[in-house]
Amino acid sequence: MFYIFFKTTGVVHLGYVEKGDTITSKYYIKNCLKPLICKINKQRPKTGTQNFKFLHDNARPHVIETVTNCLNQAGITIICHPPYSPDLAPSDYWLFDLIKNLDDDTDVESQKTRITKLLQSIPKKEYKKNV
Repeated sequence: MFYIFFKTTGVVHLGYVEKGDTITSKYYIKNCLKPLICKINKQRPKTGTQNFKFLHDNARPHVIETVTNCLNQAGITIICHPPYSPDLAPSDYWLFDLIKNLDDDTDVESQKTRITKLLQSIPKKEYKKNV
């Protein structure tokens, strides 16, 4: 499974969950949020994560207090996500469809490479248009 964090200018952080790993709040903070925060700080050296708005769904590892505290401590504003709203999931309509169109590969490393190249090849204007 892949996880993708993106904004109007493209992919910020992309990762892969190894087979057998479980996404808990600790996993989410360590492997997803901390690297994401570091990348945002590098991209925005003057402001960092201050005034950065963040939307993720209501999955249990996303809404637990330790995750909320991690984001709050970084100065990130969490945008509340309704219980289910396809209008707030643009990735479901364009980004994931692109990935689904890739041929299946039995080799995980090959899949990682192909998905990464695909995401990096999408013009920035497409992210801006679809976010």
